[in-house]
Amino acid sequence: MKYQIGAAVAALAIALVPGTVSAEPASSTVLATSYVTATKILSGLDANFAAQKLKHTAATSHAFAVISAYPPDPYATAYPPDPYATAYPPDPYQPIVCRGLATAWNVAVFQNRTQATFDLLLKAAAANSCSLQFTRASVPNADGSSDLVSVTFLKQ
Repeated sequence: MKYQIGAAVAALAIALVPGTVSAEPASSTVLATSYVTATKILSGLDANFAAQKLKHTAATSHAFAVISAYPPDPYATAYPPDPYATAYPPDPYQPIVCRGLATAWNVAVFQNRTQATFDLLLKAAAANSCSLQFTRASVPNADGSSDLVSVTFLKQ
């Protein structure tokens, strides 16, 4: 009986600790929409169009981006093209810009650059609506953002 009460108290304590049980996955992708350099907060939309606020800290790990050998053809379309696939035509130059930023990201990771370099690359990624892959901390900060554990560009 003594052990059952102890187990129940331990289970209740774990359930009440904020951030230990989360319905959201810790690793995901985000379409970057803005980056504020002063607060180092990256805002974006995930696959479910939910807003994500991610804080780039000094402890954030920067991983290499996977870049394919051949760039994708921006003018390749399905035959016949689906008029209902997107609400607006895709920008054919967006993947090319993100591919260049991913290459610059890999060079910065290889050279072990400072956090300021990655701040500039994240700001450029947000300005060009590039997709990023990240792992965030499970416990959110007081301002609603989550610390980035690792971040990289999505496959280009």
